[in-house]
Amino acid sequence: MAKRRNYPALAHPAFARYFAGQVLSGFGVLFIVFQSTLQSTLQTRSEPAFLGRVMSLYTLGIFGTTPIGAPITGWLIDHVSPRAAMGMGAVATGGCALWLGFARPDARIGG
Repeated sequence: MAKRRNYPALAHPAFARYFAGQVLSGFGVLFIVFQSTLQSTLQTRSEPAFLGRVMSLYTLGIFGTTPIGAPITGWLIDHVSPRAAMGMGAVATGGCALWLGFARPDARIGG
């Protein structure tokens, strides 16, 4: 007969899966709120004559870079490791944040 483990309530594997699911659901909701807020802000603050161009650049930034990044990420996963691909994403995100924060002070929110 298998030995039964006595977990504390918060360390039980079922609670950990439940908590992880709740956190991921929260991230999903926040992502949807962020995307809809960004899109509506772009549409309301753009000049009507440039609205189509602004929204096409937004779409290019969201979806259009996948054909560039996906092969690079796949190559890194195949030849180095999945952690290297995640690190590449972290470095790219950090680099963009630094560029926006230091090189483009006019792009800051409220500043």
